[in-house]
Amino acid sequence: MSLRRNLINVAISRNRNKLLSFNSFRSCHLSSMRCDKFARISNKRFEQTGRKLSFTHRYNTENDKKKSEINIEENDSHSEKDSQPEAIETDKTDLTSDIKRKRLQMLVAFLAALICGWLGMSYGEILIKRGRDRKMKEMTKTKGKTYGKPDIGGEFEIIDHNGKVVTNKDFLGKWMLVYFGFTHCPDICPEELEKISECLNILKKQNPLEFTHLVPMFVSIDPERDDVKAIAEYVKDYHEAFVGFTGSSEQMKKMAKAYKVFVSPGQKDNRGDYIVDHTIVTYLMGPDNRFVGVFNKTHDSSKMAELICKYMKEYEDESVMEDR
Repeated sequence: MSLRRNLINVAISRNRNKLLSFNSFRSCHLSSMRCDKFARISNKRFEQTGRKLSFTHRYNTENDKKKSEINIEENDSHSEKDSQPEAIETDKTDLTSDIKRKRLQMLVAFLAALICGWLGMSYGEILIKRGRDRKMKEMTKTKGKTYGKPDIGGEFEIIDHNGKVVTNKDFLGKWMLVYFGFTHCPDICPEELEKISECLNILKKQNPLEFTHLVPMFVSIDPERDDVKAIAEYVKDYHEAFVGFTGSSEQMKKMAKAYKVFVSPGQKDNRGDYIVDHTIVTYLMGPDNRFVGVFNKTHDSSKMAELICKYMKEYEDESVMEDR
């Protein structure tokens, strides 16, 4: 109200004789000659207070003189400026709410991912355990069956040192300790047979039950010279449990091939004598005629006896698991 009065007083002081009217709409009428000057003087103050100064030119119909009407109006921009802090506070509140909401969403997503990962790992462990159990059951379906070992052994038909024809089926339920050699071998075969004989003596003394289930076999790879009589005489020089075997050339080749034994007869000398190169190993076959273990020159008699007892015990444990 004070600003309006000041403006009206200015208008009256500058235009005492030309003030036409003042109404309730906060308007005053000045001559057009003073309008521009009055506007320049008051414009800055009007803008600072948030009001708007406007004027229009018109003719007075009574005296046909040009007049200017100055209007003092409230400016909404002031109220808008006053409301800006509130708007800013509202925006800040909304922004804070959005940030909190996004953080909450990220936390929920993280927890969900963590739970899903834990569930996935747990399910994976269950699958692994099931697979392991299934594999163990498959491994125990066949007695003495081994995995990751050479496919050694198979069917055979040969003649023992008593002249009896035997096959692999005659040894089902018994353990076979099989060595391939020939009676004319100068040194290797006698050494290996002596070692096997010492192993049998250890088993007979320390593990008599295992000894009774074991059949030591000397299989000839030289059937041309090793007939039944020669085999019988040869095995007498070693342990009494030894059983010698021979047969036709085809029978012995078939058995040697089944047991992966390398055989290579050498050149004959002037007397018709020759040496047979062959694999120097001793195989342990299970009661189901399947390969269980192998012994070479690095195994002494004590180690052989120890491993044979170990293999027999493992086989029995697998059999008990299968029965359950």
